[in-house]
Amino acid sequence: MRALSRIQRFNQRAQIAGVLRSWQQQYPGDKDGVAKKLAALNLKRCSPRTVEKIIGNKSWTCLFCSACTEYHDDGIVFDDGDRTILLCGECLTIASKLIEA
Repeated sequence: MRALSRIQRFNQRAQIAGVLRSWQQQYPGDKDGVAKKLAALNLKRCSPRTVEKIIGNKSWTCLFCSACTEYHDDGIVFDDGDRTILLCGECLTIASKLIEA
């Protein structure tokens, strides 16, 4: 059952709460003022869309499904340390039906 510990539900609120730290790590210096705008938000309560407007896309707030290659607000994260696979609920349902068939 060790593999199950590597499967987690995507937590959009946790993703948003950590967006400022992640942004600062990836873009030190804040030349475009994005970090300053993010720091002004209450990241524990603000909407994903508010963050997306500041950053300009959904990649920092949503799950990007490895199967359908679309952004989703929820899904499952499989991570074994070497690779990460993200699946939305719809793709998980399709996969489950294929296994049951």
